[in-house]
Amino acid sequence: LKQGTVSSGTGLLWFHPVDNRQGVKDAVVKEIMGAVERLVEAEQYITKRVPLEWMAVYDSLRQDSRTAISFSELTLLAKSHGLPTAGGDLAAEVKLLAKFFAGLGLIMYHDEESLAMLVVLNPAEFLIAPATRLVCSHQIHLLDEHDKARKAMPGAWQLLTRKATLDQRLLPFLWPNNPNQHELELLMVKFGLIVPL
Repeated sequence: LKQGTVSSGTGLLWFHPVDNRQGVKDAVVKEIMGAVERLVEAEQYITKRVPLEWMAVYDSLRQDSRTAISFSELTLLAKSHGLPTAGGDLAAEVKLLAKFFAGLGLIMYHDEESLAMLVVLNPAEFLIAPATRLVCSHQIHLLDEHDKARKAMPGAWQLLTRKATLDQRLLPFLWPNNPNQHELELLMVKFGLIVPL
């Protein structure tokens, strides 16, 4: 908190007043950028060294337009970029790579039996977009998928829209052509977006 001038006089500021017309030239913006930079530089992951081959794998993942790949596909990609690096175990190093990039928030990977074979490259598209087909105001956000689900299973649709109870038989209508429906459902349970009854 800093002392500053507020409409009622001098007081403590609970925010950072920025002059948007000045952009990065604004003194407060410079102060915020410096504070963020100092915090980030103090984080261990910023200074952690990783093999160059790992970065080549990540560069390839960034160019992939799919929302998710299998762990097997990641392993093949890693092998094509020269992993394992120190003559070690390929699967073990790929798992370390996946955990490292997941820890940075660059991919989503969960090393637990039910999800370990899935590597999510675009969490927003993979998880959030499908989740919003379930968790939304269905009166306002009626999508084609909703309409198909409503027509195919009117009773189950009413349970979802009136009592927030999801019948799993609706999922193929709500998530058509999604090869990872089971994993998507598991992730939604993991993050508390749906709760098994």
